[in-house]
Amino acid sequence: MNHLFDKLKYLWILAIIYFIIKYLYENYELVLNTINYIPIFNLFIASLCILISKFLLSYVSLLSTYYFNKKISYTKMFKIYNTSQLAKYIPGSIWQFVGKSTAYSIEGLEKNTILKSIFIEMLWIISSATIFGVFLISINSTYLTFELVEKSLSNYYIFYLFLFLLFILIFLFKYKEIKSFISIIFTNYAINIKILLVLLTIWCLLGLSFIITLIPYLENTSASTILYIIGLYSFAYSIGFLIPFAPAGIGIRESILALGISSLLLSTDAWILASLNRVIYIIVELSISLFYIIPNILNKKEKSKKL
Repeated sequence: MNHLFDKLKYLWILAIIYFIIKYLYENYELVLNTINYIPIFNLFIASLCILISKFLLSYVSLLSTYYFNKKISYTKMFKIYNTSQLAKYIPGSIWQFVGKSTAYSIEGLEKNTILKSIFIEMLWIISSATIFGVFLISINSTYLTFELVEKSLSNYYIFYLFLFLLFILIFLFKYKEIKSFISIIFTNYAINIKILLVLLTIWCLLGLSFIITLIPYLENTSASTILYIIGLYSFAYSIGFLIPFAPAGIGIRESILALGISSLLLSTDAWILASLNRVIYIIVELSISLFYIIPNILNKKEKSKKL
């Protein structure tokens, strides 16, 4: 089964690369015109929203270690979180966790504590994004066309059923471990409130990073539109995270975003703008990582010269 998923991941990445090259080749001018229509200031604000969310996601990682009374400085956690993030794009879906686990062990955390901390962090991220996303979409459901809802239900009901059954199976087989996790979470109210507030802020910021690039194309920028897109982004983030064969949800998140805003603007613009958000997201992640990686490389070169 693991070998099958590994093959699917590589095939998925190759399919994404092929689609991007083909689409750019056939629609180069359209893509360029669409992006050029967005003011530079909007692109800057979108990048800033993602950057701030990265600072806050690092804080969520830090808070997840507080459940076990383990203290890591925020500056160290920011480095650990962001230098391990690029590994999520490598097929395998574990490398970001391997990198984070290694860094945690260097900081003196025990193996059992590391696994529990990362699990709780992922549980908070997925559950908050899903619930918050579904809630905002449901109260602003007028932006979902009937055809889109019908298509989503008919095409993905097997996937939804699979996720539900998987959840039940995990709960039954891992009841003791899950019970211990639940007791840890429910006995730390102060940490829970902090994590929840930080995550809700993160989903709003990431949603705004998408909205700000859509503004030149939106006729309606009412509060309900903004809330709907924030909810859509949160939901797309969680689903992309859960798909096992799509590293970092690449291709999945963009598809959900493009389909979700298809009632608000042209489908061609929707796909380009959804993909643009991913490009901005990767650029921000890469910039933060290089901030730490380049000095390390230079220091190693200096040491080798001295030797």
